[in-house]
This record gives sequence, C-alpha cells and structure tokens, in this order.
Amino acid sequence: MPELDIAFKISDQIITFWQFYVAGIASLVGWVFSRNNAWARQKRIGVGISAAIFLSFSFEALYKTINSLTKIVNILDSKCTASIANIDYEVYKASLERLDQGGLLLNLGFHLLADFIVLYLIFIVSKNDPITGQ
Repeated sequence: MPELDIAFKISDQIITFWQFYVAGIASLVGWVFSRNNAWARQKRIGVGISAAIFLSFSFEALYKTINSLTKIVNILDSKCTASIANIDYEVYKASLERLDQGGLLLNLGFHLLADFIVLYLIFIVSKNDPITGQ
C-alpha cells in the first residue's frame, strides 16, 4: 500500500530530524561549557541569534512533519480494512500504531524545553566566568 510506505518515509524523516537536532544542540551546549572565559556580549548575541534561527527552523520542520504524519495515519486508520490494505488486518493496525509519534504536544514540548535551556545557557551561563561562575 503506497500510503503506508509514504507514512513510514515521513516517520524516518522525523527520526533523522531528531538525530540532527540532538547533534546541533549537543554542539552548542558543548561549546558553552568548554569556554575558557566569559563570552563578550556581542558573541552571546551572535551565537544566540544563530541558535534561535536554527531552533525555530527545526521547530517548524518538526511541526509540519509530525502534523503530516498524524493526518496520514488518521486517514489510514479511518479506511482500515483488510481488503483495502491488501495485508493482514493485525499487521496493518500494528503498522499504524508504530507510526504514532506521540502527538505534537509530546514532541514539540520537548523541543521547546530543550530550546529554552540552550538559549539560557548561551545568554546567561556563558556570560559568567567558567571557573568562578561570576
């Protein structure tokens, strides 16, 4: 069933997205914690704005991708019959359950929490000396 194939490709995109996002966030956090001295105001603003752009584009991409997958899964679930799927009914239902990403709130909530932590580290923590904390 081509619709099921499309849904799994979108699911793969979400997994790839999270891998890219986690790598980007880990790099930013590592950069903040590996500094030798406090960052100048201009550096904090430049890094913060760049990070905010990255975070907003990744948030939008995740929103659109999960929203699309949710719509496709809902359509497939409403049409779910063994004859339409041309596969075993239980296999079809299990496939649809696997495609459930936990909804927008779960994914986007985690994303927003991580975004705020990263921006806090960039704008607040990086202005303090890493040795003294002041």
